[in-house]
Amino acid sequence: MAMEKFESVCEELSSALKREETAQQLLVEQGRQVDEMATRLDAFSYEGREKEHTLSEAIQVGRHLVIWKSFISRLYSEVLLSSYLCLVIS
Repeated sequence: MAMEKFESVCEELSSALKREETAQQLLVEQGRQVDEMATRLDAFSYEGREKEHTLSEAIQVGRHLVIWKSFISRLYSEVLLSSYLCLVIS
């Protein structure tokens, strides 16, 4: 009887050890997945910051273009006026 009980306890301990090993493997896999997701999130965050920076630069360039367009338009008007005055004076 004692030997049967001992074997039964050994089987239970063996089963418990297998369950523990399976649980450890699942935890390692979940940890790997969390690390992978964190890496992907960092990449998306970086891409978002890069896009935001690029958009900000594009807006600045657009503003500068508007200013230059206005300047060139005024300059062109002055050149036309100067040309007209030169013709009138001549």
